[in-house]
Amino acid sequence: MAELDVPGTPTTRYEPTVGLSVEKTTDSIKVKNAFVLSLEDQFTYGVWVKPTNNTHPQEFFLVMHIANNYALSCGNGYVQVAFRNEKPGWMWKKTSIQLATDQWTHIAVSYDSIHRQAFVMKDGVHCDTIQVKGRLQPNVNHLIVKLLRLSATKDDEVQNRNNVNTSPNANAEESFTGMIAHLKIWRSVLTEQQLKSQITKPLHQPTPEDLQHLLCWWKFDEGYGTKVYDFMNNAPEGTITGCRWWVAPSATGKVDIPASTLQSDLKQMFNNPLSSDVQLTVEDYTGTPISAHRALLAARSEAFKAMLLNEMSESTMKTITLKEIKFDTLNLLIQYFYTDCVTITETNVVDLLMASDRFQIKRLQAMCEDYMMKNIELENVCDLFSLADRVHAAQLKTFCMNWIVSNWSEVFKRGEDIHLPCELQKEIRDIVAPVYFPSPKRRKVAPKPP
Repeated sequence: MAELDVPGTPTTRYEPTVGLSVEKTTDSIKVKNAFVLSLEDQFTYGVWVKPTNNTHPQEFFLVMHIANNYALSCGNGYVQVAFRNEKPGWMWKKTSIQLATDQWTHIAVSYDSIHRQAFVMKDGVHCDTIQVKGRLQPNVNHLIVKLLRLSATKDDEVQNRNNVNTSPNANAEESFTGMIAHLKIWRSVLTEQQLKSQITKPLHQPTPEDLQHLLCWWKFDEGYGTKVYDFMNNAPEGTITGCRWWVAPSATGKVDIPASTLQSDLKQMFNNPLSSDVQLTVEDYTGTPISAHRALLAARSEAFKAMLLNEMSESTMKTITLKEIKFDTLNLLIQYFYTDCVTITETNVVDLLMASDRFQIKRLQAMCEDYMMKNIELENVCDLFSLADRVHAAQLKTFCMNWIVSNWSEVFKRGEDIHLPCELQKEIRDIVAPVYFPSPKRRKVAPKPP
């Protein structure tokens, strides 16, 4: 950062630290469909430029084509701007702005269609006013940055229909090298004071003018993004590939759709007595019941649907008392109904698995089974095997059986299986026996000869 040379108190000057390198005529990019809004009325574009070599001033210029109607060139020691009129065509104007080598300069051009004037500014200071002749051509939606040859016929002006050679002579010595960064396009004519904020504020933070008027913003920080590609189709991938940019939704024809708030909205309804129509509690609990909504409970659980919407006694109760379930487990269960989220821990997973089976909540049951599978040990595998059988957790039961068979010697040594119901012990032995206790093969006896 450096100090900005303006009257009054010195102001911090922010400059780019990286940019888009342009060194050869093959270093050219084209961004298709960069914007869809018309740029024939009031608008401003600004860009940071840093020339690093300019030894052959009459040869190559760094040129940006914006919407095929406007262009900015840096070469010959001066900045030139161009407008593409219906007649006589491209008109280039040399400005009074000189570019210092190896130094970042902010160049901005504001176009006022009412007075057909363009105002050229350097580092937020007005330097030139250009009268634009004739009506501008209807624009296209592309942004092009490249090196090309300009055939100058006058020192101050080039009226040029076909003189812009987009296929430079390959044998000519390419003289310009430089960098560009932070190209912005605004949908209004910005003042000097507004453009000074582009220099006196951090580059990666939008200014008030950006938030109000910004149409497009190509940061051209190397190494990001994938949409910038080689326009000339004959250059290797290099410094010009991979740039990051921002485009206003209104410029791309896309609406900025906010993220869904359904989950957070439903969470606010959980245990909210103001809008609920039923309360839930458990036996032997004297605290405040859980406030809920019949329609949501019925939609989330087949068991609650049968309880609340059919001719059962609970369908008309304002407070329903549930048996054989802990209040903390019921609270987690109802919270899951509203948010589709639950924190499963070692202390609540068994109760949640049993509740999900009772109230027919398949997703929650699968989540509990998954948690248990990841935490199976020798000390709990037989208990989980028995639990899985009771609550019809088929995936968990199969996993436990395979674990027991694979580690049968340790399970048998500790006697972990002797507490299982007889039918489960038989299931295990029916699978273990052929693996660990195969039947002896009968020796084949050759038949006696007659």
